[in-house]
Amino acid sequence: MNYIDFVHPADAAALRQLENLPAFPMLTKKAMEYGLEMIQRINNLSYCIKLTENQMPEIYSRLVSVCAKMGMPVPELYMDTTDVLNAYTTGDTRPCIVLTEKLMNEFTGEEIEAVIAHECGHILCHHVLYSTLADFLLMGTDELVNSLGVFGTLSSTAIIPLKFAMMAWSRASELSADRAASVAASPQVLIRVMALLQYPKRIVDRMNLEQWASQAQELEQLQQGSKWNDFLQKFNRLEDSHPYNVVRAYEISKWIASDQYRKIMNHLKLLELSDRCPSCGQPVLPDWAFCKNCGTKL
Repeated sequence: MNYIDFVHPADAAALRQLENLPAFPMLTKKAMEYGLEMIQRINNLSYCIKLTENQMPEIYSRLVSVCAKMGMPVPELYMDTTDVLNAYTTGDTRPCIVLTEKLMNEFTGEEIEAVIAHECGHILCHHVLYSTLADFLLMGTDELVNSLGVFGTLSSTAIIPLKFAMMAWSRASELSADRAASVAASPQVLIRVMALLQYPKRIVDRMNLEQWASQAQELEQLQQGSKWNDFLQKFNRLEDSHPYNVVRAYEISKWIASDQYRKIMNHLKLLELSDRCPSCGQPVLPDWAFCKNCGTKL
């Protein structure tokens, strides 16, 4: 899949705004110089359990299945024994997906697959480098300024706008990853996951999820109906890395009703019915004389 097909407009707009900020290139470079990716990999190998075809294969096989649908390499997968419902992706050149034990224990196989698909969406959309920087910024302004050494003379008034812009992009990036997940996994299950991340299962089992997602329309109307309400909503989310779950559920429901989503799903079905190149294994169409992926004569 081409990530351009499902990047949310808010994601693209927020990233453009972010990349125009003067301090952004320097902080990105600095974050990588500090070896954040290597530190995260060391932590994963030291404290987490690496899942493979021989280690909890019932979970690992779902990752392999999702990656096959997305047409992407299989990243490393870990289980963290933290007692919170969470999943996250680290690493830019060598991405790793981490699922918490609580999530693996409380979610069904389909729900775990939807979560994995969301994390794979972040990888496919090339979000992980910038999300690493977002984590760097969330260290706190004082700690960040001190850690930058020679750049520590930058005032906090220069860092704070960058932090808020970074968080705005982070929130928007979740919408793109949700779109990717709805292509590779069940969108209905994905919406249920949004609810489970906020409410107890006993409540979610009784909820009308379609009705719940529609509450986001009222939020939209509040925001559009008044500049003050718009300001209050944005101010309330300044330091949040994720959108409201109800908004994410609503965005998924809109996306799967769109022509763009239908075109992507129809294309994937066509690829499933296609033959495969004997050389590279990529899908080929019946009227091709040569594989357009590797050039092999068919």
